[in-house]
Amino acid sequence: MTDSVSRADHGIVTAVAPTRADGAMMGAVDPQVIEIVQSSPAWWQSWLPLLGSLVLGGAAVIAVLVNNRTNRDAIAAADDRATRALSAATQQQSDSAQRQADTTRLQLDAAHHQVESAHAVAIMQVGEHWRRDTVVAVVADSLGVSSRICQALRRDEDWPDELIGDLIHELEAGSDRANVLRLTGSDPHYKQWRQLADTLSDALLAALTLQRKKLQDAPDEEIRSAFEHKTQLLAEVRAAERDLIIATREELDIEPN
Repeated sequence: MTDSVSRADHGIVTAVAPTRADGAMMGAVDPQVIEIVQSSPAWWQSWLPLLGSLVLGGAAVIAVLVNNRTNRDAIAAADDRATRALSAATQQQSDSAQRQADTTRLQLDAAHHQVESAHAVAIMQVGEHWRRDTVVAVVADSLGVSSRICQALRRDEDWPDELIGDLIHELEAGSDRANVLRLTGSDPHYKQWRQLADTLSDALLAALTLQRKKLQDAPDEEIRSAFEHKTQLLAEVRAAERDLIIATREELDIEPN
C-alpha cells in the first residue's frame, strides 16, 4: 500500500515506499522524500490568451478594413475605367457618326458639283456649238457676198443703175448679218471681217467712179487710172478674203485640209 502526503500550500509532495510483509521496506535504499515545487503563474500570464485574441481580432478587423478599402478603391477604379471606356466608346461612336456624316456630305457635294459641272459643260458645249455654227455661217455668207460683188465688178460693160443698187443693198445686208460676229467672235476676228467689208465697199465705189468717168467721156488717162484702181482694190478684196479665212480657222481651231 502506498502512502502519499500532498501539501498544496507549499507545493510539497512526499512519497513513501511500500513495505514488505516482513516489515522491511522494499528496496535496498532508505526512504527518500521527493519535493515538487509549483510556483503560482504571474497575473499577466492569464491575460495573454485574451490579449492574443484581441490582437488577432484587431489584425483581422484591420485586414478587413484594409481589404474593404482596397476593394472600394478597386471598385472605384473599375467604375472609373468603365466610365472612361464608355465615354471613349461614346466619343468614338460620335466621331465615327460625324465622320460618316461628313463623308456623306462630301459625297453629296461632290455629286452635286459633278452634276453642276456636267450641266455647265453641256451648256458650254451647246453654246460653243452655236457660236461655231454662227461664225461659220456668217463668214460663209460674207464670202459669198464678196464673190458675187467681185464677179459683177470684173465685167467691163456698163452697169445699169438697178444692178448697182442691188450690189449696194447686198453689201449692206451682208454687213448687218455680220454684226453678230461682235458677240460670237473675238475682236481680231471681227476686225478681219471688217477689213474685208471695207475693202469690198472701196472696190464697189471704185467701179462706180470708173463707170461715171466712162459716161462723162473722161480722158483715157483718167479712165485707165480708175480701171487700175478698181483692179487693185479687187485684188485687195481677194487678199482680205484669204485673211478672213485664216482668221476664222484660228478662231475656231479648224485645221486646214
